[in-house]
Amino acid sequence: MSRVVRARRRGVALLAALWLIVVASALGAVALAMAHAGINGAANRIQLLRGEWRAEGCLQEALASFDDLSRTSSAAEASWVALDSLVRSQGFLDASCSVTAAPIGDRLSLASATAAEVAGYLCSSGVTPARADSMAAALVDWRDSDDSPMPLGAERLWYVQHNRRPPNNSPVTSVAELALVRGFEHRESWTEGLGAEPGRVWIARAPDRVIAAAAGATETQVAELRARLGRPLTVRDIPAIRETRSRWDRSACVTADVATFSDLSDSPDGWKLRATSTLRPSATVEYLLGRVGARAVVARRTNWP
Repeated sequence: MSRVVRARRRGVALLAALWLIVVASALGAVALAMAHAGINGAANRIQLLRGEWRAEGCLQEALASFDDLSRTSSAAEASWVALDSLVRSQGFLDASCSVTAAPIGDRLSLASATAAEVAGYLCSSGVTPARADSMAAALVDWRDSDDSPMPLGAERLWYVQHNRRPPNNSPVTSVAELALVRGFEHRESWTEGLGAEPGRVWIARAPDRVIAAAAGATETQVAELRARLGRPLTVRDIPAIRETRSRWDRSACVTADVATFSDLSDSPDGWKLRATSTLRPSATVEYLLGRVGARAVVARRTNWP
Protein backbone atom coordinates (compact mmCIF):
# COMPACT_ATOMS: atom_id res chain seq x y z
CA MET A 1 0.00 0.00 0.00
CA SER A 2 1.44 3.33 -0.99
CA ARG A 3 2.33 6.05 1.44
CA VAL A 4 -0.31 8.31 -0.14
CA VAL A 5 -3.13 5.81 0.49
CA ARG A 6 -2.02 5.23 4.08
CA ALA A 7 -1.85 8.96 4.69
CA ARG A 8 -5.34 9.45 3.29
CA ARG A 9 -6.71 6.70 5.54
CA ARG A 10 -5.04 8.21 8.58
CA GLY A 11 -6.53 11.59 7.66
CA VAL A 12 -10.03 10.14 7.34
CA ALA A 13 -9.69 8.34 10.65
CA LEU A 14 -8.46 11.50 12.34
CA LEU A 15 -11.34 13.50 10.88
CA ALA A 16 -13.86 10.89 12.04
CA ALA A 17 -12.34 10.91 15.51
CA LEU A 18 -12.56 14.70 15.67
CA TRP A 19 -16.22 14.58 14.63
CA LEU A 20 -16.93 11.97 17.28
CA ILE A 21 -15.33 14.22 19.87
CA VAL A 22 -17.46 17.18 18.69
CA VAL A 23 -20.66 15.13 18.78
CA ALA A 24 -19.84 13.70 22.20
CA SER A 25 -19.10 17.20 23.52
CA ALA A 26 -22.39 18.51 22.13
CA LEU A 27 -24.32 15.63 23.65
CA GLY A 28 -22.55 16.20 26.95
CA ALA A 29 -23.42 19.90 26.87
CA VAL A 30 -27.07 19.08 26.15
CA ALA A 31 -27.16 16.54 28.96
CA LEU A 32 -25.55 19.03 31.33
CA ALA A 33 -28.04 21.74 30.37
CA MET A 34 -30.93 19.33 30.88
CA ALA A 35 -29.55 18.36 34.26
CA HIS A 36 -29.24 22.02 35.27
CA ALA A 37 -32.81 22.68 34.08
CA GLY A 38 -34.04 19.69 36.05
CA ILE A 39 -32.20 20.87 39.17
CA ASN A 40 -33.53 24.43 38.76
CA GLY A 41 -37.05 23.13 38.14
CA ALA A 42 -36.89 20.96 41.23
CA ALA A 43 -35.56 23.89 43.26
CA ASN A 44 -38.42 26.10 42.04
CA ARG A 45 -40.96 23.44 42.93
CA ILE A 46 -39.46 23.13 46.39
CA GLN A 47 -39.58 26.90 46.88
CA LEU A 48 -43.17 27.02 45.61
CA LEU A 49 -44.13 24.24 48.00
CA ARG A 50 -42.49 26.12 50.86
CA GLY A 51 -44.46 29.22 49.91
CA GLU A 52 -47.69 27.21 49.86
CA TRP A 53 -46.91 25.76 53.28
CA ARG A 54 -46.25 29.24 54.65
CA ALA A 55 -49.51 30.58 53.21
CA GLU A 56 -51.33 27.60 54.72
CA GLY A 57 -49.70 28.30 58.05
CA CYS A 58 -50.90 31.91 58.00
CA LEU A 59 -54.46 30.77 57.32
CA GLN A 60 -54.28 28.35 60.21
CA GLU A 61 -53.00 31.15 62.46
CA ALA A 62 -56.01 33.26 61.47
CA LEU A 63 -58.41 30.41 62.21
CA ALA A 64 -56.71 29.78 65.55
CA SER A 65 -57.18 33.45 66.45
CA PHE A 66 -60.86 33.20 65.56
CA ASP A 67 -61.26 30.09 67.73
CA ASP A 68 -59.51 31.82 70.64
CA LEU A 69 -62.01 34.68 70.50
CA SER A 70 -65.06 32.44 70.01
CA ARG A 71 -65.42 31.14 73.55
CA THR A 72 -69.12 32.00 73.76
CA SER A 73 -71.86 32.20 71.14
CA SER A 74 -72.02 36.00 71.39
CA ALA A 75 -68.24 36.29 71.05
CA ALA A 76 -68.30 33.90 68.09
CA GLU A 77 -70.95 36.00 66.35
CA ALA A 78 -69.00 39.21 66.97
CA SER A 79 -65.80 37.63 65.65
CA TRP A 80 -67.57 36.15 62.62
CA VAL A 81 -69.02 39.44 61.40
CA ALA A 82 -65.67 41.18 61.93
CA LEU A 83 -63.36 38.48 60.56
CA ASP A 84 -61.71 40.86 58.09
CA SER A 85 -60.90 43.32 60.90
CA LEU A 86 -59.53 40.44 62.96
CA VAL A 87 -57.28 39.43 60.09
CA ARG A 88 -56.03 42.98 59.57
CA SER A 89 -55.14 43.25 63.25
CA GLN A 90 -52.99 40.11 63.18
CA GLY A 91 -49.96 41.51 61.38
CA PHE A 92 -48.91 37.90 60.88
CA LEU A 93 -45.69 38.05 62.80
CA ASP A 94 -42.74 37.82 60.42
CA ALA A 95 -44.63 39.28 57.42
CA SER A 96 -43.86 36.15 55.39
CA CYS A 97 -47.39 36.28 53.98
CA SER A 98 -50.29 38.65 53.47
CA VAL A 99 -53.79 37.60 54.52
CA THR A 100 -57.14 39.05 53.47
CA ALA A 101 -60.75 38.14 54.24
CA ALA A 102 -63.67 38.93 51.92
CA PRO A 103 -67.26 38.21 52.94
CA ILE A 104 -69.82 36.22 51.02
CA GLY A 105 -72.93 38.36 50.67
CA ASP A 106 -71.59 41.79 49.80
CA ARG A 107 -72.67 41.08 46.21
CA LEU A 108 -75.70 39.58 44.50
CA SER A 109 -75.01 35.90 43.90
CA LEU A 110 -75.10 34.77 40.28
CA ALA A 111 -75.33 31.21 41.56
CA SER A 112 -78.45 31.58 43.70
CA ALA A 113 -80.26 34.87 42.96
CA THR A 114 -83.68 34.52 41.34
CA ALA A 115 -84.47 35.89 37.90
CA ALA A 116 -86.55 38.66 39.53
CA GLU A 117 -83.66 39.68 41.78
CA VAL A 118 -81.18 39.77 38.89
CA ALA A 119 -83.61 41.74 36.74
CA GLY A 120 -84.26 44.21 39.54
CA TYR A 121 -80.54 44.71 40.09
CA LEU A 122 -79.81 45.23 36.39
CA CYS A 123 -82.71 47.63 36.02
CA SER A 124 -81.55 49.68 39.01
CA SER A 125 -78.11 49.76 37.38
CA GLY A 126 -79.45 51.47 34.27
CA VAL A 127 -80.38 48.52 32.06
CA THR A 128 -83.78 48.94 30.42
CA PRO A 129 -86.53 46.83 32.07
CA ALA A 130 -87.12 44.74 28.94
CA ARG A 131 -83.42 43.99 28.49
CA ALA A 132 -83.01 43.29 32.22
CA ASP A 133 -85.81 40.69 32.15
CA SER A 134 -84.29 39.06 29.07
CA MET A 135 -80.78 38.95 30.56
CA ALA A 136 -82.03 37.54 33.86
CA ALA A 137 -83.98 34.79 32.08
CA ALA A 138 -80.92 33.90 29.98
CA LEU A 139 -78.80 33.65 33.12
CA VAL A 140 -81.26 31.29 34.81
CA ASP A 141 -81.41 29.16 31.64
CA TRP A 142 -77.59 29.05 31.57
CA ARG A 143 -77.33 27.59 35.05
CA ASP A 144 -80.43 25.37 35.28
CA SER A 145 -80.20 21.66 34.50
CA ASP A 146 -82.63 21.48 31.56
CA ASP A 147 -82.65 22.66 27.94
CA SER A 148 -86.12 24.20 28.01
CA PRO A 149 -85.86 27.99 27.70
CA MET A 150 -87.80 30.43 29.85
CA PRO A 151 -90.18 32.73 27.90
CA LEU A 152 -87.48 35.42 27.55
CA GLY A 153 -84.47 33.15 27.99
CA ALA A 154 -82.07 31.20 25.80
CA GLU A 155 -81.08 27.55 25.96
CA ARG A 156 -78.79 25.22 24.01
CA LEU A 157 -80.63 25.61 20.68
CA TRP A 158 -80.18 29.38 20.61
CA TYR A 159 -76.44 29.13 21.34
CA VAL A 160 -75.90 26.43 18.72
CA GLN A 161 -77.79 28.48 16.11
CA HIS A 162 -75.54 31.45 16.86
CA ASN A 163 -72.31 29.39 16.84
CA ARG A 164 -71.71 29.95 20.54
CA ARG A 165 -70.76 27.72 23.41
CA PRO A 166 -73.90 26.05 24.85
CA PRO A 167 -74.93 26.60 28.49
CA ASN A 168 -73.12 24.74 31.25
CA ASN A 169 -76.42 23.77 32.88
CA SER A 170 -74.72 24.32 36.23
CA PRO A 171 -74.21 27.25 38.61
CA VAL A 172 -72.04 30.12 37.42
CA THR A 173 -68.58 29.77 38.94
CA SER A 174 -67.13 33.22 38.19
CA VAL A 175 -68.18 36.67 37.05
CA ALA A 176 -65.96 36.15 33.98
CA GLU A 177 -68.24 33.30 32.91
CA LEU A 178 -71.01 35.86 32.43
CA ALA A 179 -69.44 36.87 29.12
CA LEU A 180 -70.66 33.55 27.68
CA VAL A 181 -74.31 34.23 28.59
CA ARG A 182 -76.59 35.89 26.06
CA GLY A 183 -76.92 39.58 26.87
CA PHE A 184 -73.92 39.67 29.24
CA GLU A 185 -71.24 39.74 26.54
CA HIS A 186 -69.92 43.19 27.44
CA ARG A 187 -68.71 43.94 30.96
CA GLU A 188 -70.28 47.08 32.37
CA SER A 189 -70.20 48.91 35.67
CA TRP A 190 -73.02 46.79 37.08
CA THR A 191 -70.79 43.71 37.23
CA GLU A 192 -69.14 45.19 40.34
CA GLY A 193 -72.18 44.26 42.42
CA LEU A 194 -72.29 40.64 41.23
CA GLY A 195 -70.50 37.63 42.70
CA ALA A 196 -70.30 33.91 42.01
CA GLU A 197 -70.46 32.35 45.47
CA PRO A 198 -73.96 31.23 46.57
CA GLY A 199 -75.26 32.91 49.67
CA ARG A 200 -77.64 35.45 51.10
CA VAL A 201 -77.11 39.20 50.86
CA TRP A 202 -75.36 40.49 53.98
CA ILE A 203 -77.31 43.66 54.61
CA ALA A 204 -74.56 45.34 56.65
CA ARG A 205 -72.01 45.20 53.83
CA ALA A 206 -73.95 45.02 50.57
CA PRO A 207 -74.57 48.16 48.47
CA ASP A 208 -78.09 49.60 48.51
CA ARG A 209 -78.62 48.38 44.94
CA VAL A 210 -77.93 44.78 45.94
CA ILE A 211 -80.11 45.02 49.06
CA ALA A 212 -82.91 46.48 46.95
CA ALA A 213 -82.72 43.59 44.48
CA ALA A 214 -83.03 41.01 47.25
CA ALA A 215 -85.80 42.94 48.99
CA GLY A 216 -87.89 43.72 45.93
CA ALA A 217 -87.38 47.45 46.38
CA THR A 218 -85.54 50.27 44.65
CA GLU A 219 -82.12 51.59 45.56
CA THR A 220 -83.67 54.94 46.50
CA GLN A 221 -86.17 53.25 48.80
CA VAL A 222 -83.43 51.44 50.71
CA ALA A 223 -81.42 54.66 51.08
CA GLU A 224 -84.49 56.53 52.31
CA LEU A 225 -85.22 53.83 54.88
CA ARG A 226 -81.67 54.00 56.23
CA ALA A 227 -81.83 57.79 56.43
CA ARG A 228 -85.17 57.68 58.20
CA LEU A 229 -83.95 55.16 60.79
CA GLY A 230 -80.64 56.95 61.27
CA ARG A 231 -78.65 53.72 61.70
CA PRO A 232 -77.45 50.69 59.72
CA LEU A 233 -80.24 48.46 58.47
CA THR A 234 -81.09 45.00 59.73
CA VAL A 235 -83.29 42.36 58.15
CA ARG A 236 -86.08 43.26 60.58
CA ASP A 237 -86.12 46.79 59.15
CA ILE A 238 -86.77 45.76 55.56
CA PRO A 239 -90.51 45.05 55.92
CA ALA A 240 -90.86 48.76 56.72
CA ILE A 241 -90.59 49.27 52.97
CA ARG A 242 -94.19 48.08 52.81
CA GLU A 243 -95.25 51.25 54.60
CA THR A 244 -94.34 53.36 51.59
CA ARG A 245 -94.76 50.71 48.93
CA SER A 246 -97.25 52.82 47.01
CA ARG A 247 -94.43 55.28 46.33
CA TRP A 248 -92.34 52.76 44.39
CA ASP A 249 -94.90 50.15 43.35
CA ARG A 250 -95.13 51.75 39.92
CA SER A 251 -91.37 51.50 39.33
CA ALA A 252 -90.52 49.37 36.32
CA CYS A 253 -87.45 48.09 38.19
CA VAL A 254 -89.40 46.49 41.04
CA THR A 255 -90.08 42.90 40.06
CA ALA A 256 -89.15 40.78 43.10
CA ASP A 257 -91.70 39.51 45.60
CA VAL A 258 -91.16 41.13 49.01
CA ALA A 259 -93.13 38.52 50.95
CA THR A 260 -90.30 36.85 52.88
CA PHE A 261 -86.93 38.59 52.35
CA SER A 262 -85.32 35.17 52.77
CA ASP A 263 -82.32 36.17 50.66
CA LEU A 264 -81.21 38.80 53.20
CA SER A 265 -79.10 38.13 56.30
CA ASP A 266 -77.65 40.04 59.25
CA SER A 267 -74.38 38.08 59.09
CA PRO A 268 -72.29 36.63 56.26
CA ASP A 269 -72.98 33.07 55.13
CA GLY A 270 -69.25 32.63 54.56
CA TRP A 271 -65.85 34.23 54.08
CA LYS A 272 -63.07 33.85 51.56
CA LEU A 273 -59.87 33.78 53.58
CA ARG A 274 -56.78 34.13 51.37
CA ALA A 275 -53.06 34.06 52.15
CA THR A 276 -50.20 34.81 49.75
CA SER A 277 -46.64 34.06 50.78
CA THR A 278 -44.01 36.73 50.26
CA LEU A 279 -41.43 34.08 49.42
CA ARG A 280 -40.32 33.79 45.79
CA PRO A 281 -41.88 32.25 43.84
CA SER A 282 -45.03 33.24 45.74
CA ALA A 283 -47.95 30.90 46.35
CA THR A 284 -51.55 31.59 47.32
CA VAL A 285 -53.96 29.45 49.34
CA GLU A 286 -57.64 30.33 49.79
CA TYR A 287 -60.21 28.89 52.18
CA LEU A 288 -63.95 29.22 51.74
CA LEU A 289 -65.17 29.33 55.32
CA GLY A 290 -68.56 28.41 56.68
CA ARG A 291 -69.85 28.22 60.23
CA VAL A 292 -70.84 25.25 62.33
CA GLY A 293 -72.00 26.50 65.70
CA ALA A 294 -69.29 28.75 67.11
CA ARG A 295 -66.56 27.37 64.86
CA ALA A 296 -65.37 28.44 61.44
CA VAL A 297 -64.89 25.42 59.16
CA VAL A 298 -63.15 25.09 55.81
CA ALA A 299 -65.73 24.25 53.14
CA ARG A 300 -63.30 24.49 50.22
CA ARG A 301 -59.56 24.87 49.72
CA THR A 302 -57.96 26.31 46.59
CA ASN A 303 -54.31 27.05 45.83
CA TRP A 304 -52.37 28.53 42.92
CA PRO A 305 -50.22 28.65 40.90
